[in-house]
Amino acid sequence: SEDRLQNYSRRSGLLFTSDKQNPSEERLRQVQESLTRAQEDRMMKQARREATAGAAPEAMPEMVESASLRDNQSKLTDLRRQRAELSTVFNQSFDLVKRLDAQIATLETALNLERAAVVQRMRNEYEGALRREKLLQESYGAQSEVVARDGEKAVQYGMLQREADSNRQLYELMLRRVNETSVASAMRASNVRVVDPGKPPRAPY
Repeated sequence: SEDRLQNYSRRSGLLFTSDKQNPSEERLRQVQESLTRAQEDRMMKQARREATAGAAPEAMPEMVESASLRDNQSKLTDLRRQRAELSTVFNQSFDLVKRLDAQIATLETALNLERAAVVQRMRNEYEGALRREKLLQESYGAQSEVVARDGEKAVQYGMLQREADSNRQLYELMLRRVNETSVASAMRASNVRVVDPGKPPRAPY
């Protein structure tokens, strides 16, 4: 019975840990936890992306938190102030005004590029989270099938296990009875008794 149990376990590929847990079930639990975290991450990124979709670039938290964007915005504000002050005295063809216009145009281009990069990064993060969630969903489905197949195998394994346990108990019971019988027969009283003790003759008889 034990040989049949071990052979079936090898053929079916069933594995058990020291506490009799199936590793496929533990793997399913881990995938489920990862999937839950991935769904939460995707929903958070999706909500942030949707919230900033119609908002002005300057109102986006990512824009406010960017030190580079804040620095460039401050420089641009300062250049525009200088340009406004000069424009009250000089016309647009003045050399200093032209230089300020060129600097303002350069900073505006840099700011637009940075804003576009932030928006693109948010889009990439959302799409990456969405892909990870889909992959984990596929992995969860595949692992669920593995657990279901292992469950069917575990039923047959349990039947063989119970048969082996039952036969082992029967064998141990019979072995104990045999040992008890052997000991009892060795200790059984003999039906031979001494009538007179034998003595050597004093002379040939």
